[in-house]
Amino acid sequence: MNNNSSFVRIAVVAVLLLLVNGCSDTDSNNVTSEGIEAEITVEATGDGTSFVEARLSVGSGGLFSTDLELENGDRLTATAGGETKVLREEHAFLGGFSYSTSFDTDASGTEFVIAFDRATGTDAPDSRVTLPGAASFVLPTANQTFDLGEVVQISWTEDSLTGNIRLEYTTRCPTLGGSNFFSGSRSIANSGEYPISTGSLLGDAASNILNGEVCTTDIGLIHSKNGQLDPNFGEGGRITAKQIRERRITIVP
Repeated sequence: MNNNSSFVRIAVVAVLLLLVNGCSDTDSNNVTSEGIEAEITVEATGDGTSFVEARLSVGSGGLFSTDLELENGDRLTATAGGETKVLREEHAFLGGFSYSTSFDTDASGTEFVIAFDRATGTDAPDSRVTLPGAASFVLPTANQTFDLGEVVQISWTEDSLTGNIRLEYTTRCPTLGGSNFFSGSRSIANSGEYPISTGSLLGDAASNILNGEVCTTDIGLIHSKNGQLDPNFGEGGRITAKQIRERRITIVP
């Protein structure tokens, strides 16, 4: 497939999503807290910082929800380590709004408190979550090379980890038309190690690969923990903290 065909396909998908979403936002002063759903995440990737993002919405959820744009004094704040920050507005590519900020910490056990302060009506001041421990890579080493047919032995440290972790991977292989992609994910036991074949990581990404080229695979280990959402969000939602660690390898098909 040539680059023009790929561009047309992406454009068509974007238009279809816009048609599905329709008018995807409304001012927050139009909605009471009892009618709001909140999706809040805290993510740390091992660089010493944590990223907080919140999305408030109304409606039936999913593609048919309507994002809230905070107006007339309504605001979201996040507090961690004794520091409080106002979340800034972000515009989504296909419409809608989210709110985010970052902190200079990624230590496990750090508690984040997100507050929704309203100029009028009911506040939702007490959504809480604690950063879990991280599944830090031991193997594979960064940029390690594997041949097709080999088994990639993934191993990690297990300190302060509870429950399962999530393994995610994305492989890119250069082709005449650009790149072929393959991605997957699975829940795995926190045993400290997990073997996976290069064939599973490649999937069909290596079809039509250029001679002499290699594929790159980004492997992620994600440890998540749910927190307690403020009950004044009448439509519910969730608050989740994630420790994400990534490692890139190369595969020779």
